Amino acid sequence: MIPEVTQPQRLEAHRAAVNAVAFAPYGQWLASCGDDKVIRLWDVRNGREIRRLEEHRDCVRSVAFSPDGRWLASGGDDKVIRLWEARNGQEIRRLEGHGDWVRSVVFSPDGRWLASGGDDKVIRLWDVRNGQEIRRLEGHEDWVRSVAFSPDGRWLASGGDDGVIRLWDVRSGREIRRLEGHEDWVRSVAFSPDGQWLASGGDDKVIRLGDVRSGREVRRLEGHRDCVRSVAFSPDGQWLASGDDDGIIRLWDVRNGQEVRRLEEPQAAVNGVAFSPDEPWLASGCSDGTVWLWRLNRDQIVISGPFQGAVARVRIIARPPPSWVKRGDKT
Repeated sequence: MIPEVTQPQRLEAHRAAVNAVAFAPYGQWLASCGDDKVIRLWDVRNGREIRRLEEHRDCVRSVAFSPDGRWLASGGDDKVIRLWEARNGQEIRRLEGHGDWVRSVVFSPDGRWLASGGDDKVIRLWDVRNGQEIRRLEGHEDWVRSVAFSPDGRWLASGGDDGVIRLWDVRSGREIRRLEGHEDWVRSVAFSPDGQWLASGGDDKVIRLGDVRSGREVRRLEGHRDCVRSVAFSPDGQWLASGDDDGIIRLWDVRNGQEVRRLEEPQAAVNGVAFSPDEPWLASGCSDGTVWLWRLNRDQIVISGPFQGAVARVRIIARPPPSWVKRGDKT
């Protein structure tokens, strides 16, 4: 069934751009972070701010909840990854080692490891229990903008400004597959809930869906008129949401690649999109400092509010390698 959409509301949030949004595993809390150096936790049921975390010394680029919801990880331009106890907002650990901005952090499905990637072109794997770096994955020739674990935790996907998506064996740290096809920077990568597909989006305005095991591109979703900054699968894997610099969020039917709904309310670059794990919510963050919340029902999508801020996120995939073009200015 094609989702129906109603008029959204707006909620106050960050004083500057929101660079990422992430749902807690139980779906009632949303974390947002931005250029104001602050992480905010929200109760999505009423739009109220629950907690504010303010230890970062520069823009915060990424946030992620652990699978059990106990921990929150964040990374940004101060080159430090911070681990917080979500329940009380206490910083419990700092992970230091990146030589430049940290753009993406993600927990492994079992919660034991944290992966991070950034402008030093390196992906680092950390032991959450003691904060020690346990592995370093090197191979990207430019900034790493997005990292994602497969649902079974065996593989890690990464994408960035070299236009290549790399698939890594987590235990050995070996690169096992290289997915080429994007003709510009890759902004985001995401595994489908069953681990079969990998979705990606970037500055070539195209979303690619690929088969994880073969690396073969199986579908190309076209329609965005500007840079695709973020993609996310719904928890049942039926829908894919994507946001672009044109201020449009598109919902796609993964089975046939058809665009089924277009959300144009933000009217500002959509830097990130995220579904809640239990599927009643879709969140997005924009360059004008707003975060939007759509409440999802079984048969329809009901928009219930945005927060002030800005967001950034996307996922990648493959295709036979073409030449690709880089832009001069990086953001």
